[in-house]
Amino acid sequence: MKRKFLAAAMTVLMAATLCVGCGSEKNVKQQDTKQVEQQVENNANLQKTYQEKEFDLGFQNKTAVKLESNDEKNLLLKIDDESINLSEEKDLYFNFNFCKLKAKDFDADGIKEILVLFYGGAGGTFQDFCMVKYDGVKWKSVPCDWDPDKDADNIKLGKGQQLRYRYFKGGKNNIDISYDVYEDGKEEAVKKVHVKIYFNKEKTKLCVQCQN
Repeated sequence: MKRKFLAAAMTVLMAATLCVGCGSEKNVKQQDTKQVEQQVENNANLQKTYQEKEFDLGFQNKTAVKLESNDEKNLLLKIDDESINLSEEKDLYFNFNFCKLKAKDFDADGIKEILVLFYGGAGGTFQDFCMVKYDGVKWKSVPCDWDPDKDADNIKLGKGQQLRYRYFKGGKNNIDISYDVYEDGKEEAVKKVHVKIYFNKEKTKLCVQCQN
């Protein structure tokens, strides 16, 4: 009789343990599902579109171009169904709210390149840019030799002169970056200097030429 009682008690205990285990597993699955749903909601809240335009780039139909971010760190350039992470190409520390989108056929191949211009600083002036080009299959970021932080070293200036206020202008087949040059003791700029940015012969990267 005692053995039967012990066997029955063990059976009840094992059944209770299984029920608790099933309940715990169910709770874990519910928690995982809630975490995934919360992450999706958080990503949706961080999703932000800074610029959105349609360009006639030279294809049969117009192209939808978006500049957006889903974490306020990585800046994505979306061209129809393609996406390029511009933050992987260079260190972007700018306020993305002040970006601008432009399109121009700099290499004269019939398809316009897309430019992302970055503005900022105390005066809200032009700071930097990225260019993407269609290579016949997909869009790619164009490597560029220009480093805006090195212009002060590469441009010859007179004694007491310094560069201020950077400007961007798209020419026929090149980009013109210009600066106002100021001298100590003078309130107005004394001249402008220019940096020309243009495609190499292979049209695979952008080269730089300083013009004083």
